[in-house]
Amino acid sequence: MNFINKSVTDKGSVDGKNTNFHPDSSLEAWEHYRKVYFNENGVCKISEQYTLENLESLVLCNYKNKTYYNEPKERWPYDNRYYLLSGNNLIKYQLGDTYPGENANLSGDCDFNFNPKKYSIFKRMIEEKYEEGSRMCKYSMSLLEECRETHHKLVNFSLMQTKGDMQGFKGWCLNNGVYASLDRADTFIAYLNSYYELQDVQKDDSYILTNAGSNKETLKEYLKSFEDIYEYCEKIYLINDKEFINRMIREGKCLIKTGHDVIRYMLLALEFWDRKELQIKEIYKNI
Repeated sequence: MNFINKSVTDKGSVDGKNTNFHPDSSLEAWEHYRKVYFNENGVCKISEQYTLENLESLVLCNYKNKTYYNEPKERWPYDNRYYLLSGNNLIKYQLGDTYPGENANLSGDCDFNFNPKKYSIFKRMIEEKYEEGSRMCKYSMSLLEECRETHHKLVNFSLMQTKGDMQGFKGWCLNNGVYASLDRADTFIAYLNSYYELQDVQKDDSYILTNAGSNKETLKEYLKSFEDIYEYCEKIYLINDKEFINRMIREGKCLIKTGHDVIRYMLLALEFWDRKELQIKEIYKNI
């Protein structure tokens, strides 16, 4: 089977009704994840606590009256995700069913964020640094356009544990100077590396676990399943080159403040996608 790095939209349907989705957690994205992250028996390569024989095992999340319902959200924002619950997935929850919310679960995430808001920030930095019409300005903008086009493509999607708010931590908690967050894969990897370097007694007070709130222990056990940042990157991002991961750690600690920084960041993202896509193609080839 050949891998086609196609764009995924936020449009979908549930029970015949049009429904908005996070593209990285739509059924189309999950069909891709099923090929990449699960073996022929449906067992997850990330963690054996997850199995996915078919997409009927997935659930939606509408939380109301302190209960989780397998149905689209009723309130704004109407952006839905499909989740895979840990444990026994022989149970198939029908639309409208309730399900146990304490289960650990997986969902999708965009590795590098080049959504319209981030695009505008990067574009402004480039325009402030380089004269309009200059070679550097044209070069920078061509890279930015490519990154924007890749934002919702399959190569920029990865699975992430949801219980413990890892997506929220990556997207909102890791500051970048004057910007609250740029939702950067490199900054997230740099932070996780520092987490894995902590002594066990220090991890309970780490930013990522305190941010997890009541799901602290669930997230801690999940992170414990990886020996270090290199195993995490190999299983989640399909990248096993330590030298490149070390580069991501170094650059993840750098702020993005100028057009020059934006170029550095985009070149990192482009190489990340190239490396990841090569591995995805190998996986698809063997299906």
